[in-house]
Amino acid sequence: MLAHELMHVVQHKHSQRISRNIHDYWKTGKDNPKACLVHVHNDEHNSRQVAHLLMERCNYKLIDIQTRVSKPGRSARYLKKPLKTTAKTTAEMKKDPNEIFDTKVIDKCEKYLSEKDAKKKQEILQGIHKYHDQEKVHIYDICAFYRDLKDCSKNFTIPVVALHNNEEMNKTARDISATMPKQDIVKPREVIKELKRRTRTERKEWEGLGPRTTDIYQWALLLSKGILKKATIQDPKNPDRVIWTTHKGDYEKLRNTGGMNVVLQDPNFKGDTDLSTLFNYPDILQEGQTTKADPRYINIETEHTRGKYDKTGAVANLELVHQVLTNLGLWSCGGKSWKTLRGELP
Repeated sequence: MLAHELMHVVQHKHSQRISRNIHDYWKTGKDNPKACLVHVHNDEHNSRQVAHLLMERCNYKLIDIQTRVSKPGRSARYLKKPLKTTAKTTAEMKKDPNEIFDTKVIDKCEKYLSEKDAKKKQEILQGIHKYHDQEKVHIYDICAFYRDLKDCSKNFTIPVVALHNNEEMNKTARDISATMPKQDIVKPREVIKELKRRTRTERKEWEGLGPRTTDIYQWALLLSKGILKKATIQDPKNPDRVIWTTHKGDYEKLRNTGGMNVVLQDPNFKGDTDLSTLFNYPDILQEGQTTKADPRYINIETEHTRGKYDKTGAVANLELVHQVLTNLGLWSCGGKSWKTLRGELP
């Protein structure tokens, strides 16, 4: 499969960068990282700076989608062309690098990677070639990404931590959210109803719930769709700062710590092709492994202005990342605190 990939290796300070067609894989020279970092969207500049800072100054490997393969405009958020086309996804989602993890594709990648017999491996590869041609799936790029993800996470025995930004609520919406109580969300629509009562306005005027906004209230609505299992608001003053987990233990630790807005993905949800849903298929992720682990995915998001970098926003992202990783026992920066590292942000 390497014949179908662009691969270039560069040594950079503390890390080795391997460039593929759609991503770079930064492999640090340090031993035993506690987590694998992933950065997906290139218009999310604050979280990207934080991801690279942690890769350079701490003990983490990093997989980063690169702008050179993204289409122009909107600060290169999307790939130039879809890697996987499905009827269920919108045209925009088809070019989103967070929507390439179709389990049929990943299953074929995993079978190839885990097969030890050379003859059987070649047979699987021929099937991949056929699937690529018939389904018009750019399976080689997806498999290269998946293979590096597998290596970065030590066969999914350490957590995969994705860093993101989302569009900031307007000040009025944040001020109203700050008056809400800390609570575990059981009936999300009742919470929305209470927000509407406090704003004394119609929902369409509640900009914090607009279609382009990610916040704890927007995510909580996914409880009723079977996508989420649990959700809690413990930081109503910062509704844009949210953590998506796939592992019950991670959710409970963060929820019990307090001060964070956290959700837990329903382990039975199978309907998406983003990176988090992939962790609902542990049998695929660890096919052929003798020692089974419990794959963990943690997505950390803070607010930003799309396409722009600002240090204040990057510091907020770094602080939340530190808070999450410390409480999960995953902070690995050689004794350096986030306050020490923030001085190195541009």
